[in-house]
Amino acid sequence: MIRVNLAKIGATVSAQAEAVPGASQSTASTAIAKILMMFVFVVGLYIYESITIDEVTRKYQSVLAEMSSVDEEISQFGSVTGVVEDLDKERKSLKAQIKVIEKISKKRAFKLSSITALQEAIPDDCWLETITVEAGQVIFEGYARQTTSALSIVDKLKALDYIEDASNQGFTRQKLGITNVQKFKIIARVRE
Repeated sequence: MIRVNLAKIGATVSAQAEAVPGASQSTASTAIAKILMMFVFVVGLYIYESITIDEVTRKYQSVLAEMSSVDEEISQFGSVTGVVEDLDKERKSLKAQIKVIEKISKKRAFKLSSITALQEAIPDDCWLETITVEAGQVIFEGYARQTTSALSIVDKLKALDYIEDASNQGFTRQKLGITNVQKFKIIARVRE
């Protein structure tokens, strides 16, 4: 750290000024020049600050206006959230409805494929009297000219993907008109 004794320097400059004739006048004009320079500096600083303050004030007003518009948007957004919530509820409701429609569609496709498969599973010498669907089971009752024809229905039902198990519940020999037939009952469990 360097220390300078300004009082000593000032005294030395004053002593030198007195020693030189006309130096006191030069020192006074130098002092006035320094004071004027300081005054000009202060005035310049004041003008700079006033210009800067105006610019800062404009920026401040701009930020306030922007904050005001953001506040307005936030208040409008608050009223929009209710609409968004309503739309979200409606979307969820529509999703649930679509799931139900898809299930119905799958069941209809299942029914159609079941009917087609059943039609292909029944031999020409068999005919169905009733088809009953209850508690995940399909009960087929009908007539066959031969027991092997009814048993082939059981084999074809077991081969289907959606049938878990199929079994013949027995045969009863009956006479229809002049023809002897076998009355059969087949129970098939549907796979879930």
